[in-house]
Amino acid sequence: MLNRSRNVICPTCRSVNSWEGDPAPDEALYCHLCDGFIATHQHYVESLIKGEVARIMARYANPDSSYQLSLLKQVLADRPSADARL
Repeated sequence: MLNRSRNVICPTCRSVNSWEGDPAPDEALYCHLCDGFIATHQHYVESLIKGEVARIMARYANPDSSYQLSLLKQVLADRPSADARL
């Protein structure tokens, strides 16, 4: 799931930082402890989206074939079980 809190960890000092309000795409985030540059808001959002897409693609690239087969059998038999994840 996406990081809705918008908390970002500083790569230098590991402090938690975040944007306030609705930042512009080119607004930079600097660490409140070490004053180091962390990221622009646009880069932050793009990296979140890329990470989420990679996670979803990995989930479907290597499906659980035994689960898929049991689900297919249930659907073909027209009697889905109570624990079926549709």
